[in-house]
Amino acid sequence: MMDRYVYFVVGRFLYSVPIHGSEKQRRYMILESSYDITTISYDYVDQLLYYAADSGSPQIWTVEPNEPQHVNIMHQSMTGSGPHNLVIVPHIHKGFWLSDGNHLEVMDLETKDSVINHVTLQYEFVNPKKLVHDVKYDLLFALVASSIGHTNLLSVNYNGSASDFLYNEKDIETFALYNELIILVHKNGGDHVIRSADIGLGSPLKEIEQGKITGIQTIKDIKVLDQKALQPFEKSQCSRVSNGGCEQICLPNYLSKTPTCECFIGYKKMSNGTCVAAPVEDNFILVTDYTYNQVFQISMDNPNTVVTVPLPNLGRPDGILYIHQTNKVLWTTAGTANIWASSLNGSFQNTFADISALFVRPDRIALDPSTGNVYYTGVSQVADFLFDSVIGVVNGNGSHAVVVWEGHMPRDIVLDAGEGLMFWTDHGDRMTGVYRAQMDGSNKRSLVLDDVVWPNGVTLDYRTKRVYWTDGSLDRIYSCDYDGAERKLVRQFDNSSHLMDIQLVEDFLYFTDINMRQVQRIHKDGQGPILRVGPADLGNIQSIFYFNAAYADKTPKNEPCMVNNGGCSEICFPAPGGKHTCGCNWIHNLLADGKTCENVPRCPSVFSNAVVLEDSTCIRVSGNTCAFNCTGIYKARADVTRLTCTDVMDSDGALTWDIQYPCEMIRCPLFIPDGFVNTSCYPLPGSTCTFTCKDGYHPNPLVDHIICDMSGRWNYSAGESTLCIPHHSPHVEQEMAVVQASTGSRNMAIGLGVGVGILLLVLVVILVVISLYRLGKLGTLFGKKTPRTTSFENPRYSENNVDLQPVDGAEVSNGFHYSTLNDDKVDLTQDSRSKQHQQKQQQQSTSSINGTFGNSSA
Repeated sequence: MMDRYVYFVVGRFLYSVPIHGSEKQRRYMILESSYDITTISYDYVDQLLYYAADSGSPQIWTVEPNEPQHVNIMHQSMTGSGPHNLVIVPHIHKGFWLSDGNHLEVMDLETKDSVINHVTLQYEFVNPKKLVHDVKYDLLFALVASSIGHTNLLSVNYNGSASDFLYNEKDIETFALYNELIILVHKNGGDHVIRSADIGLGSPLKEIEQGKITGIQTIKDIKVLDQKALQPFEKSQCSRVSNGGCEQICLPNYLSKTPTCECFIGYKKMSNGTCVAAPVEDNFILVTDYTYNQVFQISMDNPNTVVTVPLPNLGRPDGILYIHQTNKVLWTTAGTANIWASSLNGSFQNTFADISALFVRPDRIALDPSTGNVYYTGVSQVADFLFDSVIGVVNGNGSHAVVVWEGHMPRDIVLDAGEGLMFWTDHGDRMTGVYRAQMDGSNKRSLVLDDVVWPNGVTLDYRTKRVYWTDGSLDRIYSCDYDGAERKLVRQFDNSSHLMDIQLVEDFLYFTDINMRQVQRIHKDGQGPILRVGPADLGNIQSIFYFNAAYADKTPKNEPCMVNNGGCSEICFPAPGGKHTCGCNWIHNLLADGKTCENVPRCPSVFSNAVVLEDSTCIRVSGNTCAFNCTGIYKARADVTRLTCTDVMDSDGALTWDIQYPCEMIRCPLFIPDGFVNTSCYPLPGSTCTFTCKDGYHPNPLVDHIICDMSGRWNYSAGESTLCIPHHSPHVEQEMAVVQASTGSRNMAIGLGVGVGILLLVLVVILVVISLYRLGKLGTLFGKKTPRTTSFENPRYSENNVDLQPVDGAEVSNGFHYSTLNDDKVDLTQDSRSKQHQQKQQQQSTSSINGTFGNSSA
């Protein structure tokens, strides 16, 4: 299915609404005219929209609905004013419309700027209010007033001769034709009545059906959709080959049977048929045009010439400026949250900044010549009770900061970087006025809040320190000083004006008026004539930017921000008194140094056992030179005193230092005077080690071990004494004497301690024996049996190591039996018996002691 659209007009705006399912009820603005659009009609063969704009010099325009920047003015003057009810009849290539003065007018569409003629009517129209063309009958139908206050419906031939009278009734609002039917809309009280009837040319209308439309106050027009019946296919000249073989505009020419190729406004048609836009390099005005959706250059050396800046169709352009150092045109659009950039010739185009994260769209823009930063007024894209509008700034790297977090509908903005001040207008109904703040957003104050309705453009006189602004509702230009005092009315304009942007250049004010298709100029005191600048065939002009290289060099600047960006890692804000402040992206914070943002690439503060010492001169950005300390058991290398941060990035996106390993491990020497540290010890700080002396030396007896300290030297308990001492040296004898004296004293102390211990032990034993004796327990203690031993060493023959064994392993009671040394056996037996007899006598003498002593071995 082919795309089908409804086109309609609201004031100066031309819209389309797709009526197929995929995009149902989505409205698109095709263009905004400089003047109210009074009528439209669609040429379904050449697929062009024609519309009329009611201005002092009425015009007929064409536009390609799918390429709204392809706007072309067909005619700039007509015989009648107030054109309405435009009707395009494609198959005869003519356009008809009604105009004030009861006229029907006609224009040939076969060529551009063809002659417009009155159609001589057989019966003059009286207050005609509706004109319709019917394909089937190939006639024009008109709704005109009758002599009795009713409405007549007539049919008219293309040459003006009357065809027929069809109907007469009061209160007919509008009508449409379809398949031999006429659809009439009447006003009946508060409702609309819609009726269909058989045209039946030559006889009164025969009513077929009637219905009622409620809930609509006013019905302006009615159309019937039937593409096959009402828009029969006919191949256009421009569709027979691609765009008729034209580079830009193809205009059917049915007289010559060959289409005519034209160029868009701002392009020059070359002899080979191509279209070229040759940019002006200096002394020009840039303007944004809502009608053409384009940015144009007006050469001040040839003011009647306009040159297009070839830009992509991104929507209606709003704010505009030019950066001559980089040959960049910056502009904003009504439909995006971007600031766009392009060269004057369109050779490159890109996104300068995307501020969609703030839920605002940039409107007007201004340049800080000190830094190249761009300030913008950001208008909220959602309900203003959720997100306020803002004043923001972006740098050339895309970083952006918000400097003012409030506002309703800020419009224009202008800067005085030399004073560190910015000024802007707000035309919203809550905060209407002119405002001022420092360029970092601090010290915000209002300058004008009274007698201001719709402040639009604002500009500055740097020499006299005055502010100028336009009021689009009061049709005035005002001025005041930088503090809001000494307010003056510069110029009052007529009620047909709608003033927009303004810029002061030397002693003249250049400004735009959306109802005037040219830039205008007056002296800044408001006196003298108004000079119009540029061709008269531009559209709805919004913003202007005047560029002249000599004038640009006089624009005030902030010196601190011009040198190394004021030391700021991201954004340098000019401040009053020739000072400056630093700022960051709106989601990041400024670090304690007041210059560096937390998100910028920096060299690490800790790396490779080194800690960088940060101060006001060391913020760890590219080019900074910093001191450092080493950590733990590391020390600075002898050849490294400071580190320099380079612009080389590592894989994680951090900058790198010029020296990657500025610290080395602390180690004590492996060799000592006349000796060496034992290899089982690793000589790091805190390690305890032993050592060995070389031949001819022996270790100092006062030093058991040595300890490695943080200075990389060996430390030991004897202080600075010699670790290795040569043999037979006076020094050795002296130290040995000290050792011997020390050893003797130590041995004496040990002997004394042992003697005292033995004495105490003897005393304890005596006391224990006495106690047992008194208690009668002494006999029990020594009369305890012990098991026989199977072998023992005879003490009498201990030197001969004689081993005595029991004979035949038998038990022998009360004595011993020996297998050798018979003489001793007899003596031992007798001795045993003697002892037994003594034990029995002792037992009898101590009968008071309970218990019997058993036989025991001796």
